[in-house]
Amino acid sequence: MKKNMLTIVVLAVGLLNLILSAVIVFTVVPTSQKTSRLIDQVASAVDLELANEGSGEVNVSVEDTEVYTITKELTLNLKRDTDNVDHYGMLDSVTVSMNSKAKDFKSVNSNMEKSESYIMDTVSEVISGYTYDTITQNRDEVKAKCLEKIQKHFDTECIYDISFGNLRFQ
Repeated sequence: MKKNMLTIVVLAVGLLNLILSAVIVFTVVPTSQKTSRLIDQVASAVDLELANEGSGEVNVSVEDTEVYTITKELTLNLKRDTDNVDHYGMLDSVTVSMNSKAKDFKSVNSNMEKSESYIMDTVSEVISGYTYDTITQNRDEVKAKCLEKIQKHFDTECIYDISFGNLRFQ
């Protein structure tokens, strides 16, 4: 009789455990998932806000944008990777975007033609410093480094973006 009673108690506790587990699954888990999604959204919004503050990104309207395009094909050796295979970068053009409302726009724009070789050399130097794997994953970083060097050369914030025409790697 004691064994039957013990079996019934164990069975009742197991059944109670199963019922409470089902209650947790259907009530607590969806709520925690919603909370997790909300926290992720808040965190991504905070990250976006911090990224915009730190990047110094300038919002310039299309009407205030003046572009200068250097159409010169460029073939570059990329930095060797651990695989010891030569990789190349090819580029058809470089476009520099400038804010036409900036105070030093006229002087910077007038010096662009004289500085074409410097701009192409800067782009070449930056791209050549990357391996195939890193450059294919970090194109924005390459653009940011080129932009920073060109801005420093011209000592201006008038230049706010740089674009590569048909940049490809092999």
